[in-house]
Amino acid sequence: MNGNQQFLMQQLLWIGVGLAISVSVSMVMPFPYSLGIMIPIFLAMGYFVRRQTLKKTGALQPSVLGSGSSVQFYCANCGAKHNQRSCPRCGSTSTRIS
Repeated sequence: MNGNQQFLMQQLLWIGVGLAISVSVSMVMPFPYSLGIMIPIFLAMGYFVRRQTLKKTGALQPSVLGSGSSVQFYCANCGAKHNQRSCPRCGSTSTRIS
């Protein structure tokens, strides 16, 4: 299976899980209570699915979140590599971030 088909199947799976949860909760609880229960469940499911997808793509690496290596700046004027906002060599604030 290629990536698009796998993504589609995973989305259909989560839609089925959400539909099963909503039907089961609405069968057990009366209307206003079931709505109050289903909304937090769907929000939690969305958070879980999004976090799981980001883990698979590698977007939740520590360096992306800022707890890994420090940010390096490169001066646009003189090209000096530094870790301050302005260049210590020429004082320019025109930088690239890496």
